[in-house]
Amino acid sequence: MSTEFFHGSSEVRSNQTSRMTDWTWNGAKVLEHTGKVAALYSKLPVFSRQPFRIGEEENRFKDEIRREPLSISENAIPIATVSKDYSLIQHRDVLASVFRALKLIQIDISELDSTLLLSEYGERMQWSCNLPAFDFDPGDNCPIALRINCLNSVDTSTLFDISFGWFRLVCSNGMMYGLKESRFRRRHVL
Repeated sequence: MSTEFFHGSSEVRSNQTSRMTDWTWNGAKVLEHTGKVAALYSKLPVFSRQPFRIGEEENRFKDEIRREPLSISENAIPIATVSKDYSLIQHRDVLASVFRALKLIQIDISELDSTLLLSEYGERMQWSCNLPAFDFDPGDNCPIALRINCLNSVDTSTLFDISFGWFRLVCSNGMMYGLKESRFRRRHVL
């Protein structure tokens, strides 16, 4: 799969890169974007909920989730079937809500470096970013950073999850170790 599936080469900026990883997420290839939070927002696909049907016959228990076209020449792509009780939470809504909540406490993350992982069709998303002004060195030259991490899926494969964690740089190769975290998780049902 080409990375152009997610964005054109003209959209790549010096402060924003993407790469196809060797990782899989529930069997799907994973694309990693890195860059400023504001720039990564546009990489998040939009999904719609449609009746699950063939012709006039509609399943009264299920709906279909579709990824809307990423370009003018694409068609919508079916992603999953979900229960009529399922709450579709858009990836963009997750990031926008976190942005607004942090802005209320005077933390602007729009120009911070962050990482966005998307599964092949964008149905699963993980976004993470270090929060400014919370880093500290406890005296052993191993800094600790507060990081926010958001998980979401539109195919019911991952619970909506926002977590804050203290991470410590433990090796010069970038390996980090999580010390403690607090979580907000929600099933996608009413």
